[in-house]
Amino acid sequence: MRVARSVALDEVRIEEVPDPVPGPGEVVCRVEACGVCGSDVLPWWVARKLPAVLGHEPIGTVEAVGAGVSGFAAGDRSEE
Repeated sequence: MRVARSVALDEVRIEEVPDPVPGPGEVVCRVEACGVCGSDVLPWWVARKLPAVLGHEPIGTVEAVGAGVSGFAAGDRSEE
C-alpha cells in the first residue's frame, strides 16, 4: 500500500509499505479519506513525531479483522 510519510517539516514522501495484518483485537481498514488536524501542521508538535504518517478521523472499509473482534466484518463501511 502507499502512504504519505512526513519525513521533515517541509517534506512528504509517498512510500510503498507492506499491507498491515490485524493482530488479536485489531481491525485493518482501507482508508478512503482522512482528516488532517490543525495540530498535524504545527511545527512544534509535528517535529517530535517525525518521520510519521499523519492524520486521523479516517473513513473507509474494513479489510480484515483479528481474532476476538466482534461487531465488525470485512466489507463493513464507516458510517460517519
